[in-house]
Amino acid sequence: MFDNINYSSGSGHYLPSYFKISVIDDSYLFEIDTPGKTQSLFLHEYFHFIQDITTIYGLNNLARVSELNQHYIKHWKEQGIDTPIYLTEDVRNNINISSHLNGSTGSISLDFNIIDIQISINNVNAKERYDLPLITLITSDSQEFKFGAHPIMEGMAYIFEKIIGEENLKTPPFYPYRLIYKVWEYYFPETEIDEITLFILCDLALMHSEPSNCFIKNLERLKDQKINLNDHDLIYRTLYPEQFNLTGYEEILKILYPQKNEIDINKLDRYQLLNILSQLASIYIRGYFPAKSEFDIIPEHEFIKYQLTVSLKCRLENPYFLLDIIKGGKLSANLKLKEFISFMGSPITIDKEGKAHYIKPSNFNLDDVSLEHFWALRSFLYSVTNNFNSGCHLQMFCQNSDHNNETDLYDSDCLENIKERLKTIKMQHCPLQKTLQELKIKID
Repeated sequence: MFDNINYSSGSGHYLPSYFKISVIDDSYLFEIDTPGKTQSLFLHEYFHFIQDITTIYGLNNLARVSELNQHYIKHWKEQGIDTPIYLTEDVRNNINISSHLNGSTGSISLDFNIIDIQISINNVNAKERYDLPLITLITSDSQEFKFGAHPIMEGMAYIFEKIIGEENLKTPPFYPYRLIYKVWEYYFPETEIDEITLFILCDLALMHSEPSNCFIKNLERLKDQKINLNDHDLIYRTLYPEQFNLTGYEEILKILYPQKNEIDINKLDRYQLLNILSQLASIYIRGYFPAKSEFDIIPEHEFIKYQLTVSLKCRLENPYFLLDIIKGGKLSANLKLKEFISFMGSPITIDKEGKAHYIKPSNFNLDDVSLEHFWALRSFLYSVTNNFNSGCHLQMFCQNSDHNNETDLYDSDCLENIKERLKTIKMQHCPLQKTLQELKIKID
């Protein structure tokens, strides 16, 4: 529930809205200048991070998940962790919208063809009517997929690692990683797939609040207007939306734009929309870090705000910056990607032994930032909603911590009885306890 979709490449995953990457094989991006050490798995997961903070869909999702987290945090602070949680109508609607937009989940390896695409309208709001398109893909073996953002994001990340990576990739399952290829073949059965064009279509789709519908409509436009499928700049210029709307965010916009005539929510240009969504994400995420006043400086929040600012700058200065990156060649020679990573840095990245790594951004000091804070919050949310039947997700991280030998930071209760461990542990370096103390959540 809390991460909507755990974007995964089989041997790794990225937790959207929690800024954490895991890789569970030997590949990790330690030396981006060394040919042959491309570490495509890290590239795949890092690209999900890029999607999270540089696209309209990613920023929307970030705001939704953060809002849901704050609902739970507020409940636990006021009523304790053992009381049933009541989901308000607004929260349930947000969950329904996220589920609808993500589409079908799961994995399918067997080949298939798409024989029909059906578009219908579904109401996903119990409070007041809120209609969203539902894209259903019918396959040659009578399967049906709800085509959503999930296979678009996974397909785009697969193309990214395939083109930029220097390793020979194993062919991934058709669903979710290669479903976008099948959709292409439905519209252009006689045309060779241009993977960069497919990558562009994914980016354009994620720059829309309804990615799957946008993806289908843009394929139809390419076909109807007979646009050159290999002219990448023309495709971006023709299909990139100039105006958007933010229906549903009226109350938030009143806070950000108190002057009534300052903004028209039905006619936003790309700068206004991206700026608004970045502000929304920053406001919601700040709620993870209670402060005495709005002027308090919180290092973790400042770092996320920095990353949101960098991503906004990239998209506004060059709306097609991802096209420049993917055309920049393999990682060892890709100056555009290296420049982006240098400015942005990386989320905390956990290897198969539980050791933490990260790439420091060139213009931000991470000395006072605890990158594991978001991961610890997600681990606690997961544990409570599963009745503490799962251990702390940070077990191996703490085992490998520099503080472990000094404080006996880890013991078997971290795996077997995390609730009891949190009651008794009195260690300043326990990430989970530190997070709960900051949130003022008590374990009785």
